[in-house]
Amino acid sequence: MSNSTPYRGVNLGNWLVLEGWMKPALFEGTLANDEYTLCDALGSAAAERVMRKHRETFITEDDFRWIRDRGLNAIRLPIGYWLLEPDGPFVGGAKWLDQAIDWCEEYDIACNIDFHGLPGHQGPEHHSGRQKFYQWHLDDRYMKRSLDVIERVAQMYRDRDCVSAFTLVNEPATDLPAAFLQTFYEQGYARVRKHMPAERVAVIIAAFTEARLPEFHRKVAGENVLTDIHPYPCFVPWNADQLNEYVAWGPSRQLPHLLRTGADDLVVGEWSLGVAPALRPALEAMTPWQRDLAMRTFANGQLLANEQTAGWFFWSYKIESGNPRLQKCWSFRDAVEAGWMPDHYAEPSLEATVSTVASALVAAT
Repeated sequence: MSNSTPYRGVNLGNWLVLEGWMKPALFEGTLANDEYTLCDALGSAAAERVMRKHRETFITEDDFRWIRDRGLNAIRLPIGYWLLEPDGPFVGGAKWLDQAIDWCEEYDIACNIDFHGLPGHQGPEHHSGRQKFYQWHLDDRYMKRSLDVIERVAQMYRDRDCVSAFTLVNEPATDLPAAFLQTFYEQGYARVRKHMPAERVAVIIAAFTEARLPEFHRKVAGENVLTDIHPYPCFVPWNADQLNEYVAWGPSRQLPHLLRTGADDLVVGEWSLGVAPALRPALEAMTPWQRDLAMRTFANGQLLANEQTAGWFFWSYKIESGNPRLQKCWSFRDAVEAGWMPDHYAEPSLEATVSTVASALVAAT
């Protein structure tokens, strides 16, 4: 994939790192709230069986084919260190990472390997694999293991052209000192570059939340370094009467911000059609036609903004929540099938339309 071609892709969330809200049925009958506690509650034999079935069925070759057929050119693949280093009750599974790389190669899809869970866990959230076990920064051994597993994966796939990016860490805790993360980013960059050249593979660092962008953006010396942002308007406060402003958030707020920042070396690692809680009643009060129009406008506005960056990855490709509203907001496939998102992404017309509208907005500001 050319460095001049933006990533247009999806996250394969909840496949190789579990998130309970994305498939609640896996957690039924337990008190577990993350992959670690689920495997612990099930016991080793049952955990092996449950995790094997989930990994075999949640994402399959047909999904990669669907992604390719929609003109998408990339996936972001969240992984946990335990796939390669079985640890405690976690169930290993390096073969699933191999399988994903094979399918990317077969279907000409670029792969952004995203370290969602590192040894010691980089934050207190469940999506690091173990909720509230936030020890990553407290023991040098965790940092050493993190760098070692990053290098190991880079070495494993050094000759696989479909691997075009490494996200060194997903959403590190916001209270981590900038100096600590900067050192990690520099060392992680060096570990990847030992095996993968800059002309082929991007190293992606995280600015989380986006308020920390000035602390990290363009601060790592090197070639082909991108900064990951996760612009989720649904997680910031809104008033109940601001639905119109919310729907227009992409072009009216995010796009000007990206243009001021300089977006050519930013990557939108996650975004969605999630709706802020305060605005849901107003959306539900609309007629179905009005609601669909509002959500299409919301989606296309974000696409407009995200197309100014080095690329974007919707969160997530699929979820199995049993909640139709949640499905369409957070499952790319459901959003496409509902008509909220475009059904193809490689057409020249998509790029031309976005470019034309962006130019008009820039001229007007």
